[in-house]
Amino acid sequence: MPHYQPKICLGTNQIVGFEASSRWHHPQRGLLPPSQFLPMINELGLQGAFMIHTAEHVMRHLQTIVNDGLDPGQVSINIPEVTLATLSGQGDLFTVIDLYPALRPYLTFEITEDIFISRATDIIRELIIRFRRAGVRISLDDFGTGFASLQHLKELEFDELKLDTSFIRDLGVDPAARVLVERLVTISRGLNVKLIAECVETRDQRDMLRGMGCNLVQGYLYGAAAPFAETHLRLAAQTRDTAPHRRATRPRRAAISRLPAGRA
Repeated sequence: MPHYQPKICLGTNQIVGFEASSRWHHPQRGLLPPSQFLPMINELGLQGAFMIHTAEHVMRHLQTIVNDGLDPGQVSINIPEVTLATLSGQGDLFTVIDLYPALRPYLTFEITEDIFISRATDIIRELIIRFRRAGVRISLDDFGTGFASLQHLKELEFDELKLDTSFIRDLGVDPAARVLVERLVTISRGLNVKLIAECVETRDQRDMLRGMGCNLVQGYLYGAAAPFAETHLRLAAQTRDTAPHRRATRPRRAAISRLPAGRA
């Protein structure tokens, strides 16, 4: 089942989205993180089926959140290369999102740098264009640690860059990490895309990122990935706490629950 780690805007300290990552409720071993079952899924060639299973649950959860009048922000799902590079995987993915057309503005697909060395790179680029035209945002995950280059950023249409864990971990330890993060902040602004730092665990890291102009973060400092019920409660509490301020500062707008619902 998917669990959800919040994405936080440092300027407002509010939740602006979530990243979905799966947990396995094992009957004997309890709750297992991805590192303990994804290798088996990959070995068996079940990445595509697993991703679709996860996406179906995420979309149903999103539908519940929106129907309850809450704003989930941008909810991201990690999409493996095998899904992007095969016709069957592409078809399955579009089938899932086509069931919920009103939810596309809340959806982000995270892809990794592996696509730049894939034999199906051109096919994947065309697919990304189709996703963005359909209203789904694209995030480039773990940027700067593998095969992506600045040239690749010119060739790919995307909406968000995610800083790899290693950059954040080395802030305050390795001067090169600060230099690289500052450059990526500048690049993201120039490209008009969002930049989000993941695995933020300390206040010092948060403060350094804020000082460099990186305003979107996620990590244990703001909470681990949580089950849907807990995520729903946290969103409801945020909405309740900020509602008086919203009414006082701007005219009332149509409730999010009035968006047309997709098929269940």
